[in-house]
Amino acid sequence: ENQPVSSGKIVNEDYKSVLMLPVVHHAVFGAYTCIAENIHGKLEKVVMLTEGAKPGTPHINPLKIYPDGLDLYIEEPQAEMFLRIEGFQVEIKEINKSWDQVIFLKNFKLDKKNVYNLDGLHHNTFYHVRAKSRNKAGLSDASNIIYLHTTGLNAYPRLGLSSSASRPVSITV
Repeated sequence: ENQPVSSGKIVNEDYKSVLMLPVVHHAVFGAYTCIAENIHGKLEKVVMLTEGAKPGTPHINPLKIYPDGLDLYIEEPQAEMFLRIEGFQVEIKEINKSWDQVIFLKNFKLDKKNVYNLDGLHHNTFYHVRAKSRNKAGLSDASNIIYLHTTGLNAYPRLGLSSSASRPVSITV
């Protein structure tokens, strides 16, 4: 308390300085006093450094399935109080593989319509699909798992068919 920071790093840029602290223990969180001084005077500001929480778990539903992928609806978790959701990480694996053998891992920025296109899959193949929310504190727990069967080559083209449902339909088990 009231000690100069000894384990951090200060990065100075034009009109801005950033204090970077290694978070090795919860004791790093608390009040910090920033002091700026020049020929015109001195300014002090107290800032609170608080621990961020990992985001809530999203819920996923397929919208359209293509021979080589799908359009995926990802519902944001509710009640994110401090750190907003920045995007999602989607993982796809073949049904007979484990999650450490993911064949597709893609990070998406947040989309206003909550629809994310995943392509590059094999036609007529069985997959497991899941997603994780991302915020500045890290990744959430994994979502529900979709059991996906990509369509054959003679199925709907990439343009897809319009869903007649007014909301996404879940095919989760």
